[in-house]
Amino acid sequence: MLINSLVLFRLAMMLRPVFVPPKEKPEIPSLAVGADLPSFHAETTAGSIVSSEDFGEHGAGIVFMSHDCPSCRGHFPNLEKIRRLAQICGDRLVLVGYTDNFSVQEAEAVLRGEFGFEGDVVVVGRRHVLRHAYNPRGATPFFYYVKNGVVVNKGGLDTEHWAETVRSWQTSARQISESSGPREHGPEPASQTIRGK
Repeated sequence: MLINSLVLFRLAMMLRPVFVPPKEKPEIPSLAVGADLPSFHAETTAGSIVSSEDFGEHGAGIVFMSHDCPSCRGHFPNLEKIRRLAQICGDRLVLVGYTDNFSVQEAEAVLRGEFGFEGDVVVVGRRHVLRHAYNPRGATPFFYYVKNGVVVNKGGLDTEHWAETVRSWQTSARQISESSGPREHGPEPASQTIRGK
């Protein structure tokens, strides 16, 4: 009887579910909030240059994306609207892709052609500072909000950090539009008025 009990106990121990507490998601290696921006220069798909020096007193959202990332594709339709909000506030939205998963032609086709994004798109290689210093693991979708040469906010596009950044642009854009009031010069000339049919 004792042997049967021991055998049963061993079997029960082997079959019992083992509770393993879930591990916290490891933080993506990236620049810390408050860190100075590493200097960079990159050519956009349109041929202009984007540089860390461009983000002096005006801010910028630097968003790392990939065309083959389902989560990224879910954000593509809103990026042009968000870029316009940022622009109203005097900020920029710069999209960054990597040559290992995003060719310049794909970036143009997907972001400009398919989703109508009109902002800066940069496609860089593994050795570019935007990859090894800003986003060494190539995490997507991932962003930084930078201003005055410093990281102000960062995180995934599915996080409260991104939502907070977009809300701040929405609030600032609303305040700017409310403070500008009605046009001082009257209605547009008839030749420039867009009329519905």
